[in-house]
Amino acid sequence: QQWPNVLKDYSSIWYDWSYILAWLSVGVSFGSSILFFSAAVCLSKEKRREQQNNVQYIMPVYPQKQQ
Repeated sequence: QQWPNVLKDYSSIWYDWSYILAWLSVGVSFGSSILFFSAAVCLSKEKRREQQNNVQYIMPVYPQKQQ
């Protein structure tokens, strides 16, 4: 279904600053999500490496008899 010619002649479409700002905010939020994800991966790798380095210092704790 097409618009009548009168409506086509008197209507116009343009994108204003809010449309550009909306897409800019989508891009910034996508970038921040990538940064947060990479930080989480980095922290988990660092924690795993730290635990592997401290394995030799971990001593088992046996339960003591209470008197």
